[in-house]
Amino acid sequence: NQGNLQELVLRIVHQCNQRCGFCWVDFSQPAMDMVEIERAIRATMRAGKASRIAFTGGEPTLHPKLGEAVALARVLGAPAVTLQTNATRIDAALAARLARAGLSEALVSLHSANHNESDALTAAPGTWQKTVDGIKALCEAGIEVKINHVLTSYTAQRFARFVAFVGETLKHPKLKLTVAVAGHIDSGPIDPRSLPRHSEIGADVAEGLLQARALGVPLVGLTHPCGLLPCTASPMRSWRRLR
Repeated sequence: NQGNLQELVLRIVHQCNQRCGFCWVDFSQPAMDMVEIERAIRATMRAGKASRIAFTGGEPTLHPKLGEAVALARVLGAPAVTLQTNATRIDAALAARLARAGLSEALVSLHSANHNESDALTAAPGTWQKTVDGIKALCEAGIEVKINHVLTSYTAQRFARFVAFVGETLKHPKLKLTVAVAGHIDSGPIDPRSLPRHSEIGADVAEGLLQARALGVPLVGLTHPCGLLPCTASPMRSWRRLR
């Protein structure tokens, strides 16, 4: 609904250094240049329609002028700026630059607690540890981080284990967890077998929610358009106790 837009999402680059099976992005499209980025932000801010600007991809850290784009969004009046990233290219230096530019939050994709499983899911060997290090760097730079964990036909079975990893290994005052459910968007995912049935992941979701409660893992935004259906965890007693 354009009249009630709260977040302007700009896909500033379509390239990515991972190939997650559930991803639906067209990697062949060109990146936005700074003129296009500025035009889109100005139009949205002028119309008073956005409370947040989000830069996404592909992998937005591949854009050569990401820092400039973040700073520009702030200069043009964006109250908050978000980066949707796999964080594999983010080290302490880049995290500090993004913080100085005005980045307020990072939504970081991480889909497994195990490096071998993650590398298989993303078809990018060696990137799991880089994502974990990137998350830590963003937190230490003072940027709010939400781990975006996508539930697929494979990862849903390991959701509770992933929550335990977040709560026991990655725990940080700046860190929260959100989940999405892989779905058929636009032309569909790279691997259709990755799409789970909501009716079949309920028990796994419930176990993970209870694990989050037990470990004090902050869960946010679970029922966004790509998130959990209210009936996913059946019965939903675990959900109600968490709210």
